Amino acid sequence: MKKVFLATSTFGKFSKKPIELLEERKISYLCNTSGKKLSNNDLVEKLKECDGVIAGTELYSSKVLERLPKLKVISRLGIGLDNVDLEFAKKKEIKIFKTQTSLNESVSELTLGLMINAAKKINQHSSNLKSGIWKKEMGILLSNKTLGIIGLGGIGKSLVKLCQGFNFNILAHDINKDNDFAKKYKIKYESFQNLLKKSDVLSFHTNLNRSAINLMGKTQFDLLKKNVIILNTSRGEIFKEKDLLDFLKKNKNASAGIDVFSEEPYKGNLLKLKNIITTPHIGSYSREIRNELEIESVLNLIKGLNND
Repeated sequence: MKKVFLATSTFGKFSKKPIELLEERKISYLCNTSGKKLSNNDLVEKLKECDGVIAGTELYSSKVLERLPKLKVISRLGIGLDNVDLEFAKKKEIKIFKTQTSLNESVSELTLGLMINAAKKINQHSSNLKSGIWKKEMGILLSNKTLGIIGLGGIGKSLVKLCQGFNFNILAHDINKDNDFAKKYKIKYESFQNLLKKSDVLSFHTNLNRSAINLMGKTQFDLLKKNVIILNTSRGEIFKEKDLLDFLKKNKNASAGIDVFSEEPYKGNLLKLKNIITTPHIGSYSREIRNELEIESVLNLIKGLNND
């Protein structure tokens, strides 16, 4: 009997169908019951007897994969493979799959929600009122501001479409330029530094690669406007979180909406600030999208195991 590990901690909680697909094919499975993203050692311990894994954002480095001689299939629940050492996996003849279900709308809607929340201080007002405090904090208009997007891929483009009613001046930075899309939506490509300097709202949608790790540190934060709104629904490793913390503490009129962290669950000092909205990595947590992702990831896993 084949044995697999379901690495995402909420797998199968919203629909029984993905689990039923495994049971119908007599595939034994173990679940991640820790409620968090697994460390390297924990991952090895859970996977040492497994033929396959449905992977989240935990790290499948060469050091992890070389300790998993039985592993034959990695089925990524998501579109990114930046957490998998693809070259080493190929060397070990491990089959790699990723889901094709688009996360664009789900993540871009969350980004827009964080943006509006930060501009109007909705969370802060709600928290005050529930505590018996009737206090009005001044917000800002988003209309006619400059929106800077780092990474104009599928999610970045979806955000552009959602934001049309705000009459933003939209700037973008991306290695791969889509000039037709930019022309249609009146987007200007800028250098990274110029985009940081000019943006009133700054939203990150870049893939995680070597150049993107610690992309935003003190030098980069110092370039930002003192009342900027910073949004990250991409990868936590993009930011040096200590430098983000220092920037937000120093600039009380700046704000941030952060969905991703370098270590999750996050329990750090950013949670103590009033000018940040934090969510626990919920970009793909739209019920319709999540169900599609889980079913597709199971079908990919079954496909890989059947071709073993």
